[in-house]
Amino acid sequence: MRGVRVLVADDDPDWRELMRDILESEGHTVAVAENGLAALDRLSDFEPFVIVSDLRMPGLDGRQLTGRVHARDRHIPVIVVTADKEQLAPGIPGAFRVVGKADAIEGVLAAVAAAVESRAATPRRTRGPGRLRRKLTRLGRMRATRWVVVAAGVASTIVIAGRLARAVYG
Repeated sequence: MRGVRVLVADDDPDWRELMRDILESEGHTVAVAENGLAALDRLSDFEPFVIVSDLRMPGLDGRQLTGRVHARDRHIPVIVVTADKEQLAPGIPGAFRVVGKADAIEGVLAAVAAAVESRAATPRRTRGPGRLRRKLTRLGRMRATRWVVVAAGVASTIVIAGRLARAVYG
């Protein structure tokens, strides 16, 4: 598995650094945030592929963070780590996986690997081709659609234009 960008949100500085060290040793690029609000601030500049969040944090907890992340981009898997055993059975709505702190190191590594695998070839259409469509329109008034395909953590842009675009999109 190639390394991806992982954002770790936890109010415990020792736990954050432990997660950073472990994930970096696995080849991932890691950014840390001291709570859910700080994690939201990091979304646009770091653009994480996966988020690992503690459930109980001051300000914005892991449950609220999961909801806000998915309001922005529902394709980002959020792995929630908790010491509360009662939260493991029902899970957390929207969370990719809920991992107990007792099994956190192995659980987080397995969950990150599963999240990368599940997103590996998920095509996502971006909202409106915008500038790309205007540029292609000038080149021949053809219809064009931009797709972003995420493969092994690397986003690639694919342009469907000309006869194929007319056949697919009318």
